[in-house]
Amino acid sequence: MWELVRERLGSPLDFAALLRELEDGTATLQDELPFAQVAAHVLRRIGGRYARLAENLPDPPRSPVDGPDEPEVHGGVVTTEPPRSPLSRPGEPSARNSPILGGGLPTRNPDFTGRDTLLLDLRERLPEHVMTLLPTPAHEVGGQGKSQLAVEYAHRYADDYDLVWWVPAEQVTLARSSIAELARVLGTPLSDDINRTVRHVLNALREGRPFRRWLLIYDNAANPDELLPLLPVPPTLPPRPAESAGHTLVTSRNRRWTEFTTTVEVGFFERAESVALLRRRAPALTPAEADRLAGRVGDLPIAVEQVAAWHAATGRPSTDFLRLLDEQLAETAGAGSPTDRPADLAATLDITFAGLDGEAPRAGRLLELLAFFGSEPVAADLLAAGAAAHLPDGLRDTLADPGALREAMTAIARYALGRLDLDAEPPRVQVHRLVRTLLQHRLPEDERDATQNLVHRILAAATPEAGPDDESTWPMRRQIAPHVVPTGVIGGSTAEIREIALDQMRYLYLLGDFEGSSVLCELALHHWRARWGEDDGSVLDAGRELGNVLRALGDVPAAMELNADLYRRTLERFGPDNSHSLRIAQSRAADLRLRGDFVEALRLDQDTLQRMVRMFGRNQLNTFRAVNSVGIDLRLLGRFQEAHDIDADALERLRSQFGPTHRNTLLAMNQFARDLHGLGRYRDAARIQQEALEQMRSTPNPDHVFVLHAEMSRAATLRELGSYGESLRLAEDTYRLLLQRFGERHQDTLAARRVLAMTCVRTGDADRARSHVEAALTGYRNIMGRDHPFAHACTADLTVTLRALGGHEPAQAIDASTLQSLVRLLGADHYYSLCCSVGLVHDLYGLGRTEAAHVRSAETLERFRARYGAVHAYTLACTHNHQIISAALGVEGPAGNPLAALARTLGDDHPGIRTAREGGLLECVIEPIPL
Repeated sequence: MWELVRERLGSPLDFAALLRELEDGTATLQDELPFAQVAAHVLRRIGGRYARLAENLPDPPRSPVDGPDEPEVHGGVVTTEPPRSPLSRPGEPSARNSPILGGGLPTRNPDFTGRDTLLLDLRERLPEHVMTLLPTPAHEVGGQGKSQLAVEYAHRYADDYDLVWWVPAEQVTLARSSIAELARVLGTPLSDDINRTVRHVLNALREGRPFRRWLLIYDNAANPDELLPLLPVPPTLPPRPAESAGHTLVTSRNRRWTEFTTTVEVGFFERAESVALLRRRAPALTPAEADRLAGRVGDLPIAVEQVAAWHAATGRPSTDFLRLLDEQLAETAGAGSPTDRPADLAATLDITFAGLDGEAPRAGRLLELLAFFGSEPVAADLLAAGAAAHLPDGLRDTLADPGALREAMTAIARYALGRLDLDAEPPRVQVHRLVRTLLQHRLPEDERDATQNLVHRILAAATPEAGPDDESTWPMRRQIAPHVVPTGVIGGSTAEIREIALDQMRYLYLLGDFEGSSVLCELALHHWRARWGEDDGSVLDAGRELGNVLRALGDVPAAMELNADLYRRTLERFGPDNSHSLRIAQSRAADLRLRGDFVEALRLDQDTLQRMVRMFGRNQLNTFRAVNSVGIDLRLLGRFQEAHDIDADALERLRSQFGPTHRNTLLAMNQFARDLHGLGRYRDAARIQQEALEQMRSTPNPDHVFVLHAEMSRAATLRELGSYGESLRLAEDTYRLLLQRFGERHQDTLAARRVLAMTCVRTGDADRARSHVEAALTGYRNIMGRDHPFAHACTADLTVTLRALGGHEPAQAIDASTLQSLVRLLGADHYYSLCCSVGLVHDLYGLGRTEAAHVRSAETLERFRARYGAVHAYTLACTHNHQIISAALGVEGPAGNPLAALARTLGDDHPGIRTAREGGLLECVIEPIPL
């Protein structure tokens, strides 16, 4: 190629010599400007250190072939401004300087050779099909360069697109995570549920928002059944409409993709391509020598590249390589190679590795280590963090020294034994699956075990000390995630190694990848139970994480059954004063709340809190979580003042210790606001809710479930304050988002539906309210049982809608039965029982049974006053109701002016106050409490 460049430009310069002179700072280019300009352009396209060398050369000339300015890399995503019009199509002029390249798209391979026919075929067919690159049936050994072909396509035709995104797809968890990351580029909503975030991204891509012209590449895709739902467009074998602007490209070794997509088969090099690559990397080779070398390794692209790299790195003649190849083959004859890999490939790897090991022994040790990582790139930051592990001195020194680590990674890439991406942030190295397999096979079994153990130690040392709840640690945990299963962490022999998997279960749970967390939990439990027994600490912890996932996914019965067994086993194994026991006790209490056993949940949570304080102190995050659980229990029992006191103290200490915007501080603000609502201090509750939501909505995940919980509570508070329109809008949005997030049968969705229904009653849409309540009631009964307190509370909501529709008679029958159940379960003075009793007063009064209404009203008022005080909003409502009923009977009612007091609390223009002044009775609604 460079002979052609020199011929066209009239330059006598040698490109390799130019690189040496640039590195030495001795290049003189006054007479070679055209050549230097072309060289600068090529070096910038290569990237890494070559891009830095290009800074010493004059700017390349602009031409239609050169295209627009090179994109800039910012945090792994390449961006430039101004943006291209989202209405533009491939081939149209663009206002954008260059496309966005992201998702970890590898740097372009400067030595990519040939494959022009395949690339053109892809470009012609991609607009009409989802395309999959597969190895030809005769060449399924791998190493054909499918991924490299996809990388070259992405870079060569990048200017046809506004967005190019690389999706690592060997593990579905990684694919979901990569697509979710794209949400930040597209500006689509983020959620604590990664599946919901992904749906937003895929919908935006389908609709061309904000870019019509995009290319998504799913690399090394495994099971199509898992990955098909993650494609932006349904893969159809008939051609898609030509006007579709988005393209999807898949690389895989799984031939099942032929059932769903159009495929392009990638085989070995044509001989001319092999020769061209060999002479490009090693210009001293003659065509005949290159032809002979290519023939000896069968034109397998990965082998040809290693042969070329060996010659380029060592400068030795081809006869030396062929002699070494013959010697290696003779030495290993009859020994076989792993999984039927060609002997020539294994021998080539041995020769190339020996060259690397002889030149840079530390790079050789690093490569042997990398062979036991997963298929995805290994970040330099991860390796550096792992230097804190107990490692051999030489390896530890390499990982701990950024310069030495980069030098070793560079040497590995120079011998084509790995791909180095210095432009990534952080820099990373990736070793091909075939190379990793062969490197593992060449080590004796004891050395394989020892090296795998070193990888485990590095992952353990790299795992941040701060827990996964600290979102600042997520970037490192994300680097670790692709390597947990492939490195055999699940089979780790020590609790420290198994802790890596436990940490990742929690991380995936908090990330919102409940399915990914569940899969990891199940995999670990299957292995650990068989090896370590049911009562091993790691087994118990993994079970607890699985219980959390099951509860989050709405499978409450399965979570309860699992956690009950784990709680018993953990107490028997460790006793109550142990971190394992305290964590599972919190899970057990959460299950008790969902079961409706609020008293037992409070007892267990209070015991856990006392032990937490004694063992860890009052200001540790786990202790604050225990305080939060106690507050929830107290609210569920209607003990709002006690909840208020404990939550106020926790909130003050959280603000002081962690600041006003810390996640746990914001959660505590939500809980405190719910206490204020329960106490009838709606204005104070609304103020705290507004303050917390302003902070929450500015976080990276404004659709996180705890934000939706806060918005649900605020909708209820705004309704009580008479802001019906704003309450309805917020209640509708919250219900819609939770429905999308969890589906109809989840407890959060049911709670949001109840809030929406009660708001609909206030806005005059009682028919709609009844429909929502009846659906919610069916859901509660199906998932929690007919006798659950939440089901009875929802039944009380139903009678509110019936009364609004004039159905006092059916409402009275239902309320009478419901009140009996609530008193039996919770007691006559419980908040739920008292609110239901208020409803029964309404029913009796509406049916003309004034004396019965008066008796029920007097008892309810007395109980409300004794439990919550004379100035509580609901006590004042009961006082007003009793005055109305007493007047109807012509008897003396309670003294005072409750409406004036309510007006001071709710506002004089509150719609409910106006109705009450006209003689109407006031309702007392049971607010659902998010768990």
